[in-house]
Amino acid sequence: MKKNGFTLVELIVTFTLVSTISFLLFQLIFGLKEMFITTKFKTNLLTRQANLTRRIYTDTLKYRAIKFDNCTRSVENSTLCIDITFADNEDELIQKRLVVYEEQIVYDNYKITVSSTSDGSAIGNIKIKNSYLNSQSEVYNAVLKIDIPITNTLAKGDYGIHITLQYNTVPDELNDSGQVFTDRFRDLIDSETEIVITSTSVMDLMKDIVPEGSTESDGLYEVKYDPDWYYTLSNNEVNRLPQYVYKGENPNNHVIIQEDCYRIMQITNKQVVKLLYEGKAYGDSCEIEEGRQGYIDVTPELSVWGKTNNVWQNTEKQNIRTTLEDWYAEKKMTSNRIGTFTNLLGFVSSSKPDANDTIQGLIADELGIIGMYESVALPTVSDYVMASTNKACQSIKSASQTTECMKNNYMFEADFNYWTLTGVGGTSNQVWSIQNTGKIAPTAITTNTLKIKPVIFLKSTATFTGTGIPADPYKLK
Repeated sequence: MKKNGFTLVELIVTFTLVSTISFLLFQLIFGLKEMFITTKFKTNLLTRQANLTRRIYTDTLKYRAIKFDNCTRSVENSTLCIDITFADNEDELIQKRLVVYEEQIVYDNYKITVSSTSDGSAIGNIKIKNSYLNSQSEVYNAVLKIDIPITNTLAKGDYGIHITLQYNTVPDELNDSGQVFTDRFRDLIDSETEIVITSTSVMDLMKDIVPEGSTESDGLYEVKYDPDWYYTLSNNEVNRLPQYVYKGENPNNHVIIQEDCYRIMQITNKQVVKLLYEGKAYGDSCEIEEGRQGYIDVTPELSVWGKTNNVWQNTEKQNIRTTLEDWYAEKKMTSNRIGTFTNLLGFVSSSKPDANDTIQGLIADELGIIGMYESVALPTVSDYVMASTNKACQSIKSASQTTECMKNNYMFEADFNYWTLTGVGGTSNQVWSIQNTGKIAPTAITTNTLKIKPVIFLKSTATFTGTGIPADPYKLK
């Protein structure tokens, strides 16, 4: 008898075979697609690597390098910038610039874009190494190597820019500075050195803290609070509390922004970075230089605060608020880097020299300061007290009656007295100032002989290059 249709077993076998074949075909198609995409990315990466490298090497073969200058500080948002001065056979000078940004590399007028969002590419840690050769050549006896690694999540391999620049350590007569390396590059020629340029975030800074239990080492400390007191605070107050503070005489907390040096004072619970002005930078260095002014000038006839609600007012006389605002406006800080809080600047009037025998008590008083976290402000007494690793420096009482707080404290200035934002308890016409004796002292608000050391704030998204030491300070990207 002839059967019509298929049996259940035949249907199952047929379905299984079709599914298996379909699965294998889809795997093959996806594999070919991925291979095509990977090949395409590799081709693009290798092409732009070759194009940029070829342009650089064409110049190095065609001309001779006679001068190197680090222009990183002058080019905004750059991770690395090198100005190279070449000379041709007719002794004509040719200027070329190599700049590395977070997602772009530019040499002269040619640029390549490296974007993690568009093609999965990223620029890694840049390395610069200077080496001297055992060569008797009158033309070249040293090389400068620059490695700019580029990685890709889809196409594994090295797609970076690797440059070797030959030069002569004897200054060329065409070099008007008399140096092959400018002052900004002097660290590279002191010895055979490798400099690694890394990107540091606020989160990275918080990883390198002094171990708990250590009290005398310079560095970044985590601040501990009494939980019972902590949980009585509002969210706004908690966000403003210092979570980490730098302590010691030299805790490697130097930062360059534009042409000025600052010290990182603290990182708040909201990861806002608080910085103290230290004066003009020396090239790319924050090393102490004789005669450097670590404050901003105050014009005579200075009126510190108006009488209305203990808030700094605009009066006919110049006051601290307008001085700070003018200084800040002149710096032209960019809003994507600089943090800001609302309210006007003002001061608290409840801190007494015989009270608040803990730093926590002092901070509790200072949380009442109007605009304690503005775009620009002044340091507080708690900043000064917490900056010392000396155990005897713990309160307004110890800071005002002894010189203990000046010990192991980067905020101490031996050459001048300067204002704080913390008012003297029980009065409306006195503010604590930091003296060159190491003590803090109640100071009449009509005084016009004190200096101003501004405080600014960075957003939690700020990133830096550098190591924070005076010779290699953090540089805001």
